[in-house]
Amino acid sequence: MTFRRHLRISAAIWLAGCGLVGEPVTPAPQGYQFIPYRPPTEAALRLSVGAADAVLVGTVTRVEANWLYDDPCGTLAKLTHRCDATRAYDLTVAGRPVMVFVPHDDYNPVTVGLAATFLLHRVFALQYARCRQQAAMTSASCSATGTVVYAIIDTGDILPLADSALVQGMRGRP
Repeated sequence: MTFRRHLRISAAIWLAGCGLVGEPVTPAPQGYQFIPYRPPTEAALRLSVGAADAVLVGTVTRVEANWLYDDPCGTLAKLTHRCDATRAYDLTVAGRPVMVFVPHDDYNPVTVGLAATFLLHRVFALQYARCRQQAAMTSASCSATGTVVYAIIDTGDILPLADSALVQGMRGRP
């Protein structure tokens, strides 16, 4: 067997093996048993509302992936199932821009048409895409490539519309 033929066969086997190692994309859960909404206790709700920087009541009109703020996993983290990165999405709620950061292997709970009371937090979001580009060209720091945004941090920050009056009352606003 010639060296070139051996190299081609090895490359084909290696590529086939790489195709088998890939991780499937986690779809949105469907067909799960319905769990009725249980409102949080008043004390827990007061803590959540107190920790929020803003409250927004409205309907989601746009959801788009924002790759500029995505924090992708490396190959080794994916292979060892230790990926703790996030995916970023831009939302428009009541005409205002909001972001949501979703764990890498989870689904986005916010969909177009969702009408809710959103507890928003001001966070400093790094632009990981720009950081990776800078790291490839120079040793400059990535600390200045982010921006302060309003974001939904947890699914507990999404409350039913019926709770909007209660939440506004807890914040001391009409």
